[in-house]
Amino acid sequence: MRSISLAALVLSTSIASLQAAAIISAGSGNWEAASPNTWTPPGDPQTGSIDDVSILTGHTVIWTGGSAVGLNGSGDLGVANGHSININGGILSQTPVFYWVRIGHETDGTMNINDGRFHFTNSVGNNDSPSLQVGIRGASGFINVGDGTGAAGSAVMNLRDRIDGTSSNVNVSLNLGAEEGGFTPGLAGTVIVKSDGLLEGDNGTTRIGQAGNAAHALSTLSVQGGLYRAHGTVEAGSLVTGADRSNGLLSITGATGRMEQDAGELVIGWNGDGAMVLDTGGVYSKTDAPNRGDIYIGRDTTGIGSVTVQNGGQLLRGPGGNVGDLRIGFNGTGTMTINDGGLVRNESGNWDWIGENNGSNGTLRINAGGVFETVGATNFNIGVNSGATGLVIVNGGTLDLQNAGGAQMRIGENGTGTFRQISGITNTEQVIMAQTNGTATFDLQGGTFRVGSAFFMGGNGAGSPGTGTATATQSGGTLSSFGSIVVGLAPAHTASYALTGGEIVHNSGDITVGESGAGTMSVGISGTLTDNSGGSFFVGRNDGSSGSLIVDGTLSRIAGNAIRVGNGNPDGLDNTTGTGVLGGTGNITALGGVQVGTRGTLTGGTLASVGTLNLTGNMTFSINGTWFTNFNSTGGSDRIALTGLADISGAVLDGDWTGGQTGAASRYWLLVNDDVDPITGSFGNVSTTSQSNSTLFSNADGYATIDGQEFAVFYSGDFATNAFTGGNDLLLAAVPEPSTAALICGALGFGLLRRRRSAA
Repeated sequence: MRSISLAALVLSTSIASLQAAAIISAGSGNWEAASPNTWTPPGDPQTGSIDDVSILTGHTVIWTGGSAVGLNGSGDLGVANGHSININGGILSQTPVFYWVRIGHETDGTMNINDGRFHFTNSVGNNDSPSLQVGIRGASGFINVGDGTGAAGSAVMNLRDRIDGTSSNVNVSLNLGAEEGGFTPGLAGTVIVKSDGLLEGDNGTTRIGQAGNAAHALSTLSVQGGLYRAHGTVEAGSLVTGADRSNGLLSITGATGRMEQDAGELVIGWNGDGAMVLDTGGVYSKTDAPNRGDIYIGRDTTGIGSVTVQNGGQLLRGPGGNVGDLRIGFNGTGTMTINDGGLVRNESGNWDWIGENNGSNGTLRINAGGVFETVGATNFNIGVNSGATGLVIVNGGTLDLQNAGGAQMRIGENGTGTFRQISGITNTEQVIMAQTNGTATFDLQGGTFRVGSAFFMGGNGAGSPGTGTATATQSGGTLSSFGSIVVGLAPAHTASYALTGGEIVHNSGDITVGESGAGTMSVGISGTLTDNSGGSFFVGRNDGSSGSLIVDGTLSRIAGNAIRVGNGNPDGLDNTTGTGVLGGTGNITALGGVQVGTRGTLTGGTLASVGTLNLTGNMTFSINGTWFTNFNSTGGSDRIALTGLADISGAVLDGDWTGGQTGAASRYWLLVNDDVDPITGSFGNVSTTSQSNSTLFSNADGYATIDGQEFAVFYSGDFATNAFTGGNDLLLAAVPEPSTAALICGALGFGLLRRRRSAA
């Protein structure tokens, strides 16, 4: 947007008016020459061409339409050619015959309400479009409501009532930078409401920037310590910036600067460029009414709207279901920025939307010291419908969604939604990501994110339709959850949570990775997952689900039930087709241990890499549960470093052999147990005889073939002494090919013969 200095424009107009004839009211009466006692000197003031007028205290002047004010092609009341109408304590109004007032018509004009009142009409008129046009037919117009020196409310522009205070019953529109059919649009319109000013709106629409033009000039309504009361209904009484591809600014500033709207819509960027600034204590307040009107920022597809709230500025939506929703990026592009000292508060129970419809782009940014807060059951939606894009950034500020009624932060329902917290505080009741077909991103880099109940990724229940994708990354900060955390909730949905730094603190409910959809979760080396809930923990739960949990950092869990890996319920029943994988190179402390179900897999590292997983807690396998091991060429393998009991009854030993050391010296330690109890049970796929008829490991507990390589299995190896027996550790030794084994045996025999001969 191209800004224009309001002070410079008003000053230039004032200098021009000093050079004109000054006509002063002498008493009350009509404007035109038929009332000779109205003016000094007597006459018919031509404010459209050569005169300035001033209406003094105690005088009421009525425009009846009998005067030719010099507005070319118009018989309306107005001012142009650099002149001004000044209300200095008196009252100006007009009869019902003439419906428009033009401030700046073809050339610039000014109205100054320094003290006193201007009433647009005292009629009970019945007409199509009574309008106050400020800047029309290529001109700029200026209205100053108040001069900043009087008492609050002593300078009034009233578009609602007659002089006697009764309603005029007409819908009066206020158009800045106005459009008139067949003529060049106005250049710019400016209305300034100063500290002593009061602008009383009406059911008509206020348009700050009505029509685009070549100059694309900025029209402005600036409330500077004064009060703007906007009345209306849902069909009228709306306030619009940037209508018809124009450029408009609504600015509310000062400790007493305030705009109150009891109905109608507030639109920032209809189909042009619109902006709203709430600064240095300025307040916008929307209150309840019989008819509802929403707040739009970027309403139509070409609309670009921005709202900035800072330095004590406030945007308030009071209690009541008809206050209306806040829609940032409805069909167009909308941005709201809350800086230090800014407050946006919603008490209405109506919803908030950031990026709503196809093609829209909405952004909410809450910087340090800024606050966005809601009270009551208010849903907060980011990237709603297909083709919409929504982004929320908390960069040191506070997003406080006090949704005790169970309302939701919904990210990427059907569109593309992103929540990013760099630092600061977020408080919400529930999070739902990729509820239907959307793409949802959650990125926590620092600060605190508190969720009062569920954190759902990929659906909002097992029956959620669609194929949404949810992605969460956390590199710092704390996610504090007081409800279930589910990664991959609904069928056909996909979700992942990468915790590379910071901490998740889970306080109640279950944790599920892959509930009915596909879920993956990783805890990086700098990440910590602390489960204080006492609830259940599933990796692959319901029919058709798949879950993967890789812990390279720290997972700590106090619940007495086991982490269930694959197809089962908390009672240990293998009653679903869900698959699960648990692995990593970090530390898992689980009071209830780990249970690997029939469709579950336990590994050190990942399914594609070698690593050691440290587990404190008992480790139990269901029949056909899989213990998966990778081997490397340097003699290493996946390992579980266990402090606890190990029951492998009926488990399946599997893995990936890419080559490595074989023979009597080979040692692949799959389990190193610091507990004193021996391993319980044996693998279901271990044979008592060697497939290669090897006698190299005659004292083995059995033999298993993994990825084409045969291993001797020892259930009581001793890692401390590197021995096949004498401990409670699980050891595999790689059986060489038969020809290799024969060579080894021959070499052993030849060596033994040489020693005997030497002894002889």
